[in-house]
Amino acid sequence: MNAITASGPSYGFGRKLLWLIRREWWEHRGSFFTGPVIAGGIFLILTLLMLIIGQVLFNKNKPLDGAVKINNLDLAKLDQNALASPEHLQSYADAINVSLLLAGTWPLVIFGFAVFFYLLGALYDERRDRSILLWKSLPLSDTQTVLSKLVTALLVAPLSASLVALVTALGFGLLISLFILINGGNPLTLFWAHLSPLQLAGGLFAWIPIYMLWALPTVGWLMLCSAWARNVPFLWAILLPLLAGIAVSMFSMLGYSSGGFWYHIVWRLLASAWPGGHMLHYLRTQDGLDLLRPLQDDLSLLLRIDGPWGGWHLLASPELWLGAIAGIAMMLIAIRLRRWRSEA
Repeated sequence: MNAITASGPSYGFGRKLLWLIRREWWEHRGSFFTGPVIAGGIFLILTLLMLIIGQVLFNKNKPLDGAVKINNLDLAKLDQNALASPEHLQSYADAINVSLLLAGTWPLVIFGFAVFFYLLGALYDERRDRSILLWKSLPLSDTQTVLSKLVTALLVAPLSASLVALVTALGFGLLISLFILINGGNPLTLFWAHLSPLQLAGGLFAWIPIYMLWALPTVGWLMLCSAWARNVPFLWAILLPLLAGIAVSMFSMLGYSSGGFWYHIVWRLLASAWPGGHMLHYLRTQDGLDLLRPLQDDLSLLLRIDGPWGGWHLLASPELWLGAIAGIAMMLIAIRLRRWRSEA
C-alpha cells in the first residue's frame, strides 16, 4: 500500500501500474496458472495411461526374439545411422518437435476459457462487491486500473500459460523417453538428440506477439460489457453479437451475404482472444490457404514465427490493425464508463 500512497518520481505511473498488475496476478493466478497446470497434468496422466496400455499390447504381441518393432524398426537397434538419409533425419526431428508442440497446447485451451471469463468480470466484479469504492479512494486512475487488467490478460497470463505448456511438452517427452527405454531403445539418441529446445520454446511462445494484437477486439468488447452491464455481463456479451448476426442473416434471403458479418463482427468480438484464434483467418483468403497447404508435407512450419501458429506475417494484414483499433476504442469507452459507475 505504501507503494501507492508514497509520492516522488519512483512511485509514478509505471510503478503504480506494476503494483496493479501484481495485484491482478495474485488474485487470478488460480485461473491463469493453476488451471493450465491441472490441464497439463491431466494430459500427462492420460498419456501415461495410453503408454501403459500400449506397453501391455506390446508385451502380448512381442516376438520370440524379444525385439520390439515399430513399422519393422527394432527400437533396440535403431539409431541415427539407421535412418536412411539427412532428409529422413530432418523429417524425424520435425515430427518429434511438432509432437511436443502439440502436446504443449493443452494448457492453452484452459487459458482460453480463463481469459474470457476474467475479462467479463474485470470491471463488473469490483462494482458488484463494491470494492471499486476502495480503489477509487486511492490515488489510482481509471486508465491505470484498466491498463493493468489489459496487460495481465494480453501479456502476463499468456506468458504464464506458455511456460506451463513448455513444461507439459517436456513432460510428454520424458514419458516417451521412458517408453523407449523400457523397450530397449536409447532415448538420448532416438529422441532427445533430435529435439530442438529453442525451436520448441520459440513455437510455444511465438504466438504471443500476434495474440496481443489479434485479441484486442474481444478484449475491448468483453471489458466494455463488464463496465457497462448492470447484471449478467456474460449474457450481454454473448447475445448481442449473436442476435445481431441472426438479424443480418435474415437479409441473406434478399440476396445479401452475411458471412462477412459473422466473421468480422461476431467471431472477432467473441473468439479473437482464444489462443490460435487468428488461424481461422487462413481459411478465408487464398494467401492463407497457400500458407496452410505446405503443412501437409512439412509440419515444421508450425514451429516458425511466420508460420500459421506464430502468424507474424499478419502484421502486414489490414484486418489485424483494424480490429486492434476497434478494440482500443472499446477499451477507451470502458475507461469512461468506469468513471461513472460505482455499483452493479
